[in-house]
Formats: sequence, C-alpha cells, structure tokens
Amino acid sequence: MNSTLYPALKAAILASTDPAVIAALGGGVIGRNDTELARLYNLDSLFVVWKPNARKSDIFGALTWKNFTPADAPDGTALWTNRSLACQGKQFNVQTMIMSPGDTLDMSQDGIRTGIKDAVQGLPAGVAGAVLDAGWAAIKAVSIRFANRAEALFATGTGTNGTPGLLVFEGTVSIDDIGAAFRS
Repeated sequence: MNSTLYPALKAAILASTDPAVIAALGGGVIGRNDTELARLYNLDSLFVVWKPNARKSDIFGALTWKNFTPADAPDGTALWTNRSLACQGKQFNVQTMIMSPGDTLDMSQDGIRTGIKDAVQGLPAGVAGAVLDAGWAAIKAVSIRFANRAEALFATGTGTNGTPGLLVFEGTVSIDDIGAAFRS
C-alpha cells in the first residue's frame, strides 16, 4: 500500500462502527491487534469494481460467438452482405482486443470496456437483421469483482453491480501497513 494512503486508512479504522474493528482496536485496554485489523480490511466489501486484470480466457468464454454470424442464409443481396460485414467488423474488434499481448484486459479502462461492449452489442445477425447481443452481460460478470474493505476505502464511483466503481488502490493490507498507518 502506498504510504500516502496511510492517514486515510487510519482515519477509517478509527471511525469504524464495525464491532470486530472496534474489538481489534482494543479500546486502549489490551492494545491494538494489527493482525486482526489487516485480516478484517482484506475481507471482501460490498463495493463492486471493474477488474484491472480480467482474464481474457474468461471473456472469450463468455462470448456468444454464433451471434457474430447472420442467422439468415446468404441470399446474394447487398442488405445481407452489409449485415454480414457489420457483424464481421465487430468480431474483428473483439478478436483484436483478445489477441493483444498478455493474459488479461484492464476492464477499469473506459476505452477497453466500451470498445468490447460496443463490439458485442447491436449485431444485425438475427433473422431479417434483428439486432442481437453476443454476451455483454456475461462479459461484465467476469469483468467485475468485490473490492476488499481496504480497496473500497479509496475506490471511486457508485460501486454497484449496475455501475461498478474503479480502484485507486489495488491489493491487500499487511500488518506492517496497519502499523505504519497508526504511526503516520
């Protein structure tokens, strides 16, 4: 954890109304239990965030690939060809992102997230060109997670499943972080 965050971590711990945190603070009687405080602040919160490291294989598996291919048989018309090309263009966008270097995508980046969302929605691949979705809801589900309590202290945004937030700090806090926070 970045030391510039220590004062806010300390303030949040001291302001907590969680009985477990209050007990771990010791109330001045038995002393502060940094191990327990670290454990408590590394537990999941209810604040939902975009993953900065969503696994590409999970995203790939969440796609409904058949929706990138028009359901109607080719009929030789320009309309069918245009629908097919629109689907193919969106498929190329998904493939470009999935084939980029590394095993993960930073779904906390707006450009990446909106690029994938655009590429999988509005596909004119249904019967008679009906618009289909190639799995945005499933992709979103593998691209979000609950922030731990320490991460949630610094995260921005709404933090709901409908509107996930963004991480400012990612990771866990150690007993050393807790101790340093109380020395700051």
